[in-house]
Amino acid sequence: MRISFVWRTLAIISILGMCACHSSNRSLSSLMRDVDSYHKDLLFDRYEYAARRIAPASRMKWLEAISQQDIHFSEIEVVSSDYCTPNNQNCVIVQSQMQWYSGSSPSIQTSKTETTWEYDEDAKKWLIVEQN
Repeated sequence: MRISFVWRTLAIISILGMCACHSSNRSLSSLMRDVDSYHKDLLFDRYEYAARRIAPASRMKWLEAISQQDIHFSEIEVVSSDYCTPNNQNCVIVQSQMQWYSGSSPSIQTSKTETTWEYDEDAKKWLIVEQN
Protein backbone atom coordinates (compact mmCIF):
# COMPACT_ATOMS: atom_id res chain seq x y z
CA MET A 1 0.00 0.00 0.00
CA ARG A 2 1.32 3.43 -0.92
CA ILE A 3 1.48 6.22 1.61
CA SER A 4 -0.81 9.04 0.64
CA PHE A 5 0.71 12.27 -0.58
CA VAL A 6 -0.65 14.18 2.41
CA TRP A 7 0.83 11.82 5.01
CA ARG A 8 4.23 11.71 3.29
CA THR A 9 4.29 15.48 3.06
CA LEU A 10 3.37 15.86 6.73
CA ALA A 11 6.05 13.34 7.72
CA ILE A 12 8.70 15.18 5.71
CA ILE A 13 7.65 18.54 7.15
CA SER A 14 7.72 17.29 10.74
CA ILE A 15 10.99 15.38 10.37
CA LEU A 16 12.78 18.17 8.58
CA GLY A 17 11.25 20.81 10.85
CA MET A 18 14.27 20.70 13.09
CA CYS A 19 16.35 21.92 10.17
CA ALA A 20 14.22 25.02 9.61
CA CYS A 21 15.88 27.13 12.26
CA HIS A 22 19.26 26.86 10.51
CA SER A 23 18.28 26.90 6.86
CA SER A 24 16.64 29.30 4.49
CA ASN A 25 12.97 28.49 3.99
CA ARG A 26 13.41 28.42 0.24
CA SER A 27 16.08 25.73 0.20
CA LEU A 28 14.37 23.69 2.95
CA SER A 29 11.04 23.79 1.16
CA SER A 30 12.73 22.82 -2.08
CA LEU A 31 14.41 19.87 -0.31
CA MET A 32 11.04 18.64 0.98
CA ARG A 33 9.57 18.99 -2.49
CA ASP A 34 12.52 17.19 -4.12
CA VAL A 35 12.51 14.28 -1.64
CA ASP A 36 8.78 13.82 -2.12
CA SER A 37 9.02 14.07 -5.92
CA TYR A 38 11.95 11.65 -6.01
CA HIS A 39 9.98 9.10 -3.97
CA LYS A 40 6.89 9.53 -6.17
CA ASP A 41 8.99 8.98 -9.28
CA LEU A 42 10.38 5.76 -7.77
CA LEU A 43 6.91 4.53 -6.77
CA PHE A 44 5.56 5.06 -10.28
CA ASP A 45 8.63 3.61 -12.06
CA ARG A 46 9.54 7.00 -13.54
CA TYR A 47 13.25 6.36 -13.22
CA GLU A 48 14.29 8.84 -15.91
CA TYR A 49 12.60 11.59 -13.89
CA ALA A 50 14.00 10.31 -10.57
CA ALA A 51 17.48 10.35 -12.10
CA ARG A 52 17.23 14.12 -12.54
CA ARG A 53 17.71 14.36 -8.77
CA ILE A 54 20.92 12.28 -8.85
CA ALA A 55 24.22 14.16 -9.18
CA PRO A 56 25.24 14.15 -12.88
CA ALA A 57 28.43 12.16 -12.26
CA SER A 58 26.40 9.21 -10.87
CA ARG A 59 23.20 9.49 -12.89
CA MET A 60 23.91 7.00 -15.71
CA LYS A 61 25.36 4.39 -13.35
CA TRP A 62 22.27 4.67 -11.15
CA LEU A 63 19.90 4.28 -14.12
CA GLU A 64 21.81 1.23 -15.36
CA ALA A 65 21.69 -0.41 -11.92
CA ILE A 66 17.93 0.14 -11.56
CA SER A 67 17.33 -1.20 -15.07
CA GLN A 68 19.54 -4.28 -14.68
CA GLN A 69 18.00 -5.25 -11.36
CA ASP A 70 14.43 -4.62 -12.60
CA ILE A 71 13.51 -3.00 -9.27
CA HIS A 72 10.01 -1.71 -8.49
CA PHE A 73 9.06 0.20 -5.34
CA SER A 74 5.78 -0.37 -3.53
CA GLU A 75 6.12 1.94 -0.50
CA ILE A 76 8.56 4.56 0.72
CA GLU A 77 8.51 6.28 4.10
CA VAL A 78 10.87 8.98 5.35
CA VAL A 79 12.14 7.88 8.78
CA SER A 80 14.51 10.69 9.76
CA SER A 81 16.74 13.47 8.51
CA ASP A 82 19.61 15.56 9.79
CA TYR A 83 22.33 17.84 8.54
CA CYS A 84 25.52 16.10 7.42
CA THR A 85 27.44 18.27 9.90
CA PRO A 86 26.11 20.92 12.30
CA ASN A 87 27.70 23.76 10.35
CA ASN A 88 26.58 22.67 6.88
CA GLN A 89 22.98 23.55 6.04
CA ASN A 90 23.57 22.65 2.37
CA CYS A 91 23.87 18.92 3.08
CA VAL A 92 21.12 16.76 4.59
CA ILE A 93 21.00 13.00 5.16
CA VAL A 94 17.51 11.53 4.71
CA GLN A 95 16.83 8.02 5.99
CA SER A 96 13.92 6.16 4.43
CA GLN A 97 12.36 2.74 4.66
CA MET A 98 11.52 1.29 1.27
CA GLN A 99 9.51 -1.72 0.23
CA TRP A 100 10.50 -3.02 -3.17
CA TYR A 101 10.55 -6.10 -5.37
CA SER A 102 12.44 -7.30 -8.38
CA GLY A 103 10.77 -8.49 -11.56
CA SER A 104 12.62 -11.79 -11.19
CA SER A 105 11.46 -12.26 -7.57
CA PRO A 106 8.04 -10.82 -6.82
CA SER A 107 8.32 -11.10 -3.02
CA ILE A 108 8.39 -7.75 -1.19
CA GLN A 109 11.70 -6.78 0.40
CA THR A 110 12.16 -4.05 3.01
CA SER A 111 15.32 -1.95 3.19
CA LYS A 112 16.42 1.14 5.04
CA THR A 113 18.29 3.60 2.88
CA GLU A 114 20.35 6.66 3.64
CA THR A 115 20.40 9.34 0.97
CA THR A 116 22.71 12.34 1.13
CA TRP A 117 21.27 15.46 -0.51
CA GLU A 118 23.42 18.52 -1.24
CA TYR A 119 22.16 21.90 -2.32
CA ASP A 120 23.77 23.05 -5.55
CA GLU A 121 24.04 26.83 -5.28
CA ASP A 122 24.69 27.27 -9.01
CA ALA A 123 21.74 25.16 -10.14
CA LYS A 124 19.56 26.28 -7.19
CA LYS A 125 18.37 22.74 -6.48
CA TRP A 126 19.02 19.73 -4.25
CA LEU A 127 20.82 16.70 -5.70
CA ILE A 128 21.49 13.23 -4.33
CA VAL A 129 25.24 12.77 -4.02
CA GLU A 130 25.28 9.44 -2.18
CA GLN A 131 22.93 6.52 -1.45
CA ASN A 132 23.45 3.54 0.82
